Amino acid sequence: MKTFSNLILKNIFLYSLYKNHFSQVLEYSLISKGCFSVIQDLLTFDNDCIMIKMKFNSIKKYVENAKLQLPTNKPGKLLDTLIKRRLFQFKEIEQLIVYDEITQSQYHYLNSNFKKLKTIYSISSSFAYFPSYQNDNSHFKNNNNNNSNNNNNNNNNSNNNNNCKIITEKLYINWYYFGPISTLEEHQQFSILKIDDIPNFEFSFQFLSKYHPKKLVISTPNHKIKNNFYNLNNILNFKSIKSIKFQNIITPISFIKKVFSQSIIKSITIILDNYQSDHINLNNNNNNNNNNNNNNNNNNNNNNNNNNNNNNNNNNNNNNNNNNNNNNNNGNNNIQKAQLSNNNFIFNGIENNNFKLKKLVIRKLDDCYFTIIDPSSFLNQLCLKNYNLKYIGLEFLEILDSKQLDPLFNLPNLKTICCGNYNFLAVIQHCNENKNIKRLKYHNKVVQQLKPEDIKIFDNFFKQNETLEDFGIFYYYPHLEKSFLKIKKSLSDSKNKTIINLEICEVSNKKIKK
Repeated sequence: MKTFSNLILKNIFLYSLYKNHFSQVLEYSLISKGCFSVIQDLLTFDNDCIMIKMKFNSIKKYVENAKLQLPTNKPGKLLDTLIKRRLFQFKEIEQLIVYDEITQSQYHYLNSNFKKLKTIYSISSSFAYFPSYQNDNSHFKNNNNNNSNNNNNNNNNSNNNNNCKIITEKLYINWYYFGPISTLEEHQQFSILKIDDIPNFEFSFQFLSKYHPKKLVISTPNHKIKNNFYNLNNILNFKSIKSIKFQNIITPISFIKKVFSQSIIKSITIILDNYQSDHINLNNNNNNNNNNNNNNNNNNNNNNNNNNNNNNNNNNNNNNNNNNNNNNNNGNNNIQKAQLSNNNFIFNGIENNNFKLKKLVIRKLDDCYFTIIDPSSFLNQLCLKNYNLKYIGLEFLEILDSKQLDPLFNLPNLKTICCGNYNFLAVIQHCNENKNIKRLKYHNKVVQQLKPEDIKIFDNFFKQNETLEDFGIFYYYPHLEKSFLKIKKSLSDSKNKTIINLEICEVSNKKIKK
């Protein structure tokens, strides 16, 4: 009966303690000896199940107070008994969850005091440090020396746990023009590259092994950078990463192809741009054109050497200039055609499917004129390659007819659609037809106030839709607040019984209305 009671208590506390503060956990532990014992076991062996909120300073304070209260002149067995009476068994814990960023000094403190500690989960967001911003090699030298010293100290100290690793919930990677360099050798290789070779440099991303991130956000503090590096595929070698978001920097096409075909990524936000897609698609064509031009020039030079007539030489030179101009014009025409007609440039060459991808958001830069003229064909390929999608973001697509969204019917698990101004009308019509869609997110980037006819569109949608449960509206200009709050009244007047949650939010601020 006692065992059965402990099992019941354990199940109760698995729910009641989940993501609770440690002070609240202490209060629960004082209810009875049975509660104390169950909570002690949960903290020690199942801490990853209850996710107790503890920050490093509170952990350190608890450990130091425990050390002061434990007498040093007691026999070993008695001292062990006193230690076991502590709720927080820091000498036995194997997993520790910390709700702030872990610095190097904090890591060493935890590693030295928690003797059996194997994993530190850092729930807070962290910024990855890599020495790309340095103009010299001093950091690499100091870092290498520190690593060697730490290794020597760890080898000499048998009490330290060398296997303890940090798992970061969300890691931000920001770079300028220098790139995410990990090692001194990589820095030396990068520094001797020619300017034209820099974009295709293959970064190792070895610094990620220090963080073991689950979510990765890639951006740049310099918003003038659009796409300065194309070879980022080594990021996908780190199996801990399940989510990747490109925030304000363009996603290389080769990276997208690899995610769609063979990676274990479950969520990705990509950014497309016309310059980047042209670079990928037309690189070989341009190289061929350049080779042809060079061959023509060489042939013409040989002809000029064989001819002794200056007039013929001048005529040949003029012809060469005309040919070069024509070739350049053809190249520009190819670029324009690639922007408008090559709908499936992402999917060319992909043979496998990624059945693990659950969330896909596709965006474009605000100043980008990238367009897909056949969204239906594009979406059809997209759905074939990512059959198990549950969430899809299509703010970048220009869609006027809801029939162009018909490929989404082929996604049986799709529950959420995120749309924008260029496809809102088509998407809400699709939501009326697709009964699987339960959640709609609408990003409105228009400056003007809503007109009566705009409110009427929402009125009709609320009256017609019978399956949507959540509707989020995100606007980007504060003066539109009153205009969008009218939609809340429209929902109330429509007597819609399925939409449980209506969220109206200014993107730069917190939630305004629910």
